Amino acid sequence: MQRNPGRRCAMHPSHCIAAVLVVLSAAGCAGGDDIPFHPVPPGFEDPPLDQDVFVAEVLPVLNGRGCSSIHCHGSGTHPFPLTGGADPRLDYLRAADQVSFEDPAASELLRKPLSEAAGGLPHNAPTIFDTTDDPDYRTLARWVGAEPDSAPRGVGP
Repeated sequence: MQRNPGRRCAMHPSHCIAAVLVVLSAAGCAGGDDIPFHPVPPGFEDPPLDQDVFVAEVLPVLNGRGCSSIHCHGSGTHPFPLTGGADPRLDYLRAADQVSFEDPAASELLRKPLSEAAGGLPHNAPTIFDTTDDPDYRTLARWVGAEPDSAPRGVGP
């Protein structure tokens, strides 16, 4: 095999990949059901919200509105970081951490992306929702239980 001076690995590319996977596997980084892609931060408990609804309805809103982009919560340095769906369980836990179960309508998950004119909080990003009538806003509101006569999705009566 001829060596390519621009390549960092002297082995065939498929052998380089295999070697990296062996090292990662030995280090416990290969994934699997018992090792999450992103470790769940200590102190996070299972919130009383429906994770399936989050993945099916809420996460697509957050991703579709750019909240998970590298320029926003996907940067990894934000206090409310999102993986963009790479680790839906972690995104669920982090989103649920932005929910006020005592007063769902006051949740940062709802108020930060909402325009200040509509009752939102200051947000170091463009306004995501101009009004509470936005269908995507209402998806988030239903999930946290902030819609009139609704409990958080996943919580019994």
